[in-house]
This record gives sequence, C-alpha cells and structure tokens, in this order.
Amino acid sequence: MRHTPPMLETAIALAALFLVMVGGRALLRRTSATPRERAATGEGVVVLRPLRRNGVMLGIGALLPAVVFAGLEARAWIGEQAGVPGLVLGAAATLAMLAVAAHQFASAFRQRIVVHDTFIERVGVITHRNVSWTTVSRVSYNPLQRWFCLTLSDGSHLWLSETLRGAGEFAEIALRRLPEGALSADPVAREVLEDLAAASEEARTAEADRQA
Repeated sequence: MRHTPPMLETAIALAALFLVMVGGRALLRRTSATPRERAATGEGVVVLRPLRRNGVMLGIGALLPAVVFAGLEARAWIGEQAGVPGLVLGAAATLAMLAVAAHQFASAFRQRIVVHDTFIERVGVITHRNVSWTTVSRVSYNPLQRWFCLTLSDGSHLWLSETLRGAGEFAEIALRRLPEGALSADPVAREVLEDLAAASEEARTAEADRQA
C-alpha cells in the first residue's frame, strides 16, 4: 500500500486550513453587525456585544489547526519521526492554539461593553474596566478597521468597533456625554458618530411605526 509522504500531508493540511481561515474571514465580514442593529438595553444602559456566531467561528478557526498539529504530533511520536526538542516544540504550538481557541469561545459568550450615562464598562474574558465619560480627552476614528479609539486623561486607550451591535445607541450617548473638545481633534470621528446616531434614530422610528 502506498503512503502519502508526511511533508505532502502537512502541505495539504496547511493549505486546507488556509482556505478555511480565508473563507471564515470573508464570512465574518458579511455577517458583521450593522449600525441599524439594536443593542440589548437594561435600566438606563446599553449593552454592546460582538455577534456571538463570529466568536464561535473564530474559535473553530483556531481549533482546527490545533487538531491538525496534535495529529501530526501524535503521528511523529508513535512513528519516532521526531526528537524530543521537536516534540516539545510541537506540543507547545498545539497548546498555544488550544489556548487561543478557548479564549475565542469564552469571548463569544462573555465579552461585552456596557454603556452607562456616566461611564463605559468594558468586560473581557478575564478583565473588567470602568471608564468615566469625563476622563475621555480625545476620540479618533480608524476608517480602515472601523474602530473608535478613546484616549483617556491618563494616556490609556479604549477601543470600540463600529461593527458592534448597538453602535448607533453608543453614538447617541457619546455625542451627549463626551466632554467638550474631545471630538475637535478628529472631525471624521464626529461625523461617523453623527451618522451612526442618525441611523439609530431612523431604526427606532421605523420600529415604532411598525408597532403602531
């Protein structure tokens, strides 16, 4: 029985993983939330979350290479095709990819931004941070990545994606609560916030008309 050379198997596996990752990124771009999608609201707060399916897909995308590397590692160990340094390096790479996959899955269910009238609460997988609106000294916008960067008075930063579900409601609160002058350094940031707020108002009006 003829066996496929190990290097050819590895090349095929890596090519398949590349196609999965490229396809996943394209699908993520198509399924990103739009500013018109409403956020979950509570008592005076707006909860912004990334689309959960995107986080799950990213987790799967990180898990697949880990499975492939684990299989190659097991085959090399059983067939005695690699020395101890190679096995240790392969195991470390596999564990690193598993950690990335676990983080992506956890992010899909835990990560969120809670916008209050007086502060912004950022909840990560293992981190938690509260940022008062009064400490925001500058807001800039990256049109390529579609991110807002909030620079705080202590020099630290907080990034918020325009593609988050509920970005329109965030824009409405931001325009109302940001300190005077925070938007003066980047007119584009103000323009995008105003566009998002207007889209949110239109969506709210349309929803009210449907319920009437």
